[in-house]
Amino acid sequence: MKKQTLSVIAFLALLLAACSDDSSDPIQNYWDSLDADNAEYEARCLDKFGLSAEDEWLTSIPEGSSLDSVVCDELSMHMRTMLSFYAICVESKYSASANRFNVRTLAERGYNSLWADVTGCKYKFSSEDNYASLVTRDREWSFDECLCKQESGVAYYRVPKEASSSSLSSSSAKSSSGKSSSSISSSSAKSSSSSAPARSSSSLVYNTKLEAVDIGGLLWATKNLDVEVNGSMCYKGSADNCKKYGRIYTWAMAMGLDTAYDRKHFGSIKQPYRGICPEGWYLPSHEEWTYLSKYVEQYPEYKAYFTNQIGGAYDYQGFYRSEDVETLFWSSSEYKDYDSFAWLWAYRKDLSIATDNAHKYTGAYVRCLKEGSKATWSSSVAKSSSSSVSSSSAKSSSSSVPASSSSEISSSSEESSSSNSVYRPDVDEVLIGTQVWSTRNLNVPVEGSMCYADKPENCEKYGRIYTWAMAMGVDVKYDREELGPIELPYRGVCPEGWHLPSYEEWQSMNSYVTENPDYKAYFTNQIGGAYDYNGHYRSEGEETLFWTSTEYDVSGSGFPYEYAWLWANRKNLSVATDNAHKYTGAYVRCIKNTVQE
Repeated sequence: MKKQTLSVIAFLALLLAACSDDSSDPIQNYWDSLDADNAEYEARCLDKFGLSAEDEWLTSIPEGSSLDSVVCDELSMHMRTMLSFYAICVESKYSASANRFNVRTLAERGYNSLWADVTGCKYKFSSEDNYASLVTRDREWSFDECLCKQESGVAYYRVPKEASSSSLSSSSAKSSSGKSSSSISSSSAKSSSSSAPARSSSSLVYNTKLEAVDIGGLLWATKNLDVEVNGSMCYKGSADNCKKYGRIYTWAMAMGLDTAYDRKHFGSIKQPYRGICPEGWYLPSHEEWTYLSKYVEQYPEYKAYFTNQIGGAYDYQGFYRSEDVETLFWSSSEYKDYDSFAWLWAYRKDLSIATDNAHKYTGAYVRCLKEGSKATWSSSVAKSSSSSVSSSSAKSSSSSVPASSSSEISSSSEESSSSNSVYRPDVDEVLIGTQVWSTRNLNVPVEGSMCYADKPENCEKYGRIYTWAMAMGVDVKYDREELGPIELPYRGVCPEGWHLPSYEEWQSMNSYVTENPDYKAYFTNQIGGAYDYNGHYRSEGEETLFWTSTEYDVSGSGFPYEYAWLWANRKNLSVATDNAHKYTGAYVRCIKNTVQE
């Protein structure tokens, strides 16, 4: 009713304007403005779900259509914002015979099964237990208008062309919309081994002439790519920002593929892979970005080439962010464990660097590599100092890169040639610099704490796994809320006379151990992995994650207070740090309150 009232007011205002301006038709202008608003809404809607205005409307939902991921994504978003505990949708599959989506969710303590019954353009979740009401609170959901419409009591569902080729296509009805698609509509075939883009780059218009700089043997473009690809964006929709920052692409756009591959696996590719880069250039792989990041940590003057256009990103949730804070860059490498993720890198104004796997429909920039690059891959670069880890992995408060896997962040790989002459496995504490550290992971039973793989013998072997709030000895609600300033030293669950190390104390210890690598053995003697924030145990025998008492400050970022700093010590003797979800499961090492002079 409110929307109708506003429309009437706008209509009357235009009629009044007609009395003072006979040179235009205010009534026609009014209807034209409504059509423009609707067209803009539909374009945004189609772009959000990776669809095209040319896709067909069907009277039935095909099995295996994009609506599976729509239902799953909407439920995940709802659970992240409404629940006080970790939960996410991991799978949704439509069943035509039952006319419902069968859904699996993952929470802190395991998987749950739900289903969503479909009625027209609406669907509602149910379950055989109380979990559905907890997740949805009896809410009825609606498909977005660009996905579903009802005419004369019949529901029509919009699906990509590839889905409409099924036996259901006989029931399809063409859309009457004449609006153009905002996404790539090429039906190019996937090649699992081709180094050529799946769409012709001869038709692309390159607005920037690329120049190269030699960085460790790799010839990097000094500017972000600005080539007009259907569906690509300028920051905040301003053409001036394409000139200033370059153009923003989804992963599939950067690869020169149909945008369907933003939500499904593309497969192995032959490197180098050109993507949408000009002839003679190609899209860098994750490994080439990794090499670059290690090199520029040793030679930081080269970072200026990647902070000269700090154009932010287009968040996978559908908004522009991080202008003048960071620039996100695509690699050509998919993330192997999830179909809709690929590796990207963040270079930031504060000169920190980060990498993570992100939704492929995130909008990021492209830097090209010139063919003929020959990296030295020297040991001096590969063995970058672990003291540089903290700056290269510090996450910006506005970053979309999930703090999910510190094993993927930039780190040192320095191997110790020492005989470990100072290491004594029989001691309970050891003096490292001016700090007295425990030499074993804590194994104190706390409600909710875990043994790796849920095996009690692993608590004896590795110690016990805690969330941050458990390690701090506070209510687990603070795994998703800010605890606030604390007085140091902070004991947490450590024994009397000991305390949970702060980020700065871990940093001080790490600096000392970098110079005295024999002490690394005290932190690699129980390589018990971690309990990932996604809800599974990982990295046993590879690394151990340790909590600090330090929360990650997200003030003014719009992000929830659910991050804290942790450190990773690895079997290969490398070290890394990152801010992680506080409901991640990690281990605890304690420091003695007495500081040695």
